[in-house]
Amino acid sequence: MRPPTKRATTAGFVAKGLREAGFEWRAAGCSLCLGMNPDRLEGRQICASSSNRNFKGRMGCKEAEVYLASPETVAASAVAGCVADPREA
Repeated sequence: MRPPTKRATTAGFVAKGLREAGFEWRAAGCSLCLGMNPDRLEGRQICASSSNRNFKGRMGCKEAEVYLASPETVAASAVAGCVADPREA
């Protein structure tokens, strides 16, 4: 089975609900994880990342807080709007 394409995942009622909740689709590749392009943390923003590296300024701002987490924790945090435990979601 092939993974869904961007076109398939950005159409329909699920995508509409995600956009209304504030989600954004980004291009594949290094972006926020390296603080590249306009995808950067600013100020004291907090990010839960499933990346394998964490150091000050990696995601664009030395004042931002980056927490390394499992993909499950990152997904639960995205839904909750704050760092969250997926076992309690």
